[in-house]
Amino acid sequence: VLCSFVATKMRSSFVLFVVLGFFAVLSLSQELSRVEWVLNFHGSSTKTSSGYQLSSSAESEVFQSLIDSQLGVVTTVKHLLGSKAFLTSTINLQAGGQYFEKGNVTFGPSHLYQTHALEFVSITGIFSNTTINSSERQGAAVWRVVGGFGAFENASGFITANYVVDDSNDDFVSNLFGVVYVPPQPTPPAPGFLQRQ
Repeated sequence: VLCSFVATKMRSSFVLFVVLGFFAVLSLSQELSRVEWVLNFHGSSTKTSSGYQLSSSAESEVFQSLIDSQLGVVTTVKHLLGSKAFLTSTINLQAGGQYFEKGNVTFGPSHLYQTHALEFVSITGIFSNTTINSSERQGAAVWRVVGGFGAFENASGFITANYVVDDSNDDFVSNLFGVVYVPPQPTPPAPGFLQRQ
């Protein structure tokens, strides 16, 4: 009886070990992918009763900063052949130059390919009440990624934004730096003509 009890306990321990090992391997396979990107957006701003409506786009590009002995830093942006990204958001101004912002960044929209997007809300943002260079207002914000779709399904992370709005012509320029974590995405099905019937 004692031997039978010990054998039963050993089998239970082995099963538990196998189950725990399976979930450990599964958790490793579910590691989030970190996606980092920098984009320079140009577009327009529309004044509203409570702030601004922003709409802009960015080319596929290389953002390069060169440390210079005389000028400090020299930045160049080189456009590449590829799809565009689009930024749309709404800014609601608050007291003291603070504001709340909500919007999305869409990557590569096309009728030929799937659209990928990140949705965000601001957790902090400040907008200059005074103009620079006679008509430019500078702002900065930190956005929390609250979701997405396409390649960014269930994404999380943060985006920092530094931008300038020109009140004289409603031009809008923004530099975004995103660090986003994305869970493993399911493998897309093969085209119909490659699937087994």
